[in-house]
Amino acid sequence: MGAVSSETGSFVTFLTVAHGYRAAWKLLANYHRYYRLWTLRQVINRWAPPQENNTSAYVRHVAALTRLDPDALLPHPAQDIELWVPVLTAMTVIEQGMAWTQVPQREIRRAWQMAFETQG
Repeated sequence: MGAVSSETGSFVTFLTVAHGYRAAWKLLANYHRYYRLWTLRQVINRWAPPQENNTSAYVRHVAALTRLDPDALLPHPAQDIELWVPVLTAMTVIEQGMAWTQVPQREIRRAWQMAFETQG
């Protein structure tokens, strides 16, 4: 929903920022539900695999920004927006090279609503 194109075959462009974040929320939910990835370390190892990334540094950075234990069990993203918004914000800081204050919090929260409060 909201996907516009895929130039490289690996990454998709979305109609709006909120649609891109909605896709991220759906992926994180699928990681939890279908792949049983319940810790920050497990989630990031799938999101940013070691073959393509410095995954251990990624985990350390997200854990530091969110003050979460990388090996603590996390609830499903739909169950705790207040825990997960900082996680997705920290991941955006790493993926986009943005400052924390530049990450569009309103769009992340709107996308959470699109992903979990409506059908689709």
